[in-house]
Amino acid sequence: MGYTTTFQGEIKITPELTAKQIKFIEGMFGDMREWNPVEAERLDLTHFDFEFNDNLDGIRWNGAEKFYNAELCMEYLIDQSLKAFPELKFNGILQAQGEEYDDRWHLVVKNNKVTKREIKLKGRKVECPHCEQEFRLED
Repeated sequence: MGYTTTFQGEIKITPELTAKQIKFIEGMFGDMREWNPVEAERLDLTHFDFEFNDNLDGIRWNGAEKFYNAELCMEYLIDQSLKAFPELKFNGILQAQGEEYDDRWHLVVKNNKVTKREIKLKGRKVECPHCEQEFRLED
């Protein structure tokens, strides 16, 4: 059992990436316990569920279930990338939707800085008497 969050959007990377930079960044995708077990344990991070977009000019969510600590993973990925390639710039937004309808937030990357912005939903929270699903009614 766990909690699933889905993501849309991508984080663009400039300038155009070299093959060496792509290989370096791609090396941080997947299970951190396989490529850096000491850091994985120290930071309590496991999966970096990112992939390159089709143009290889940005990264996005890879569709995996149970992606936890996305903002910490993104911070680590950017920090490590900048240590190796300080000229890189990361910018963009990943829109997040958790299993609960009101669990919505944005992972914002602006000039290599990562922030998590909660989205406040408007309206009154109600529950359907038939299916017990919760939703909001706007006044």
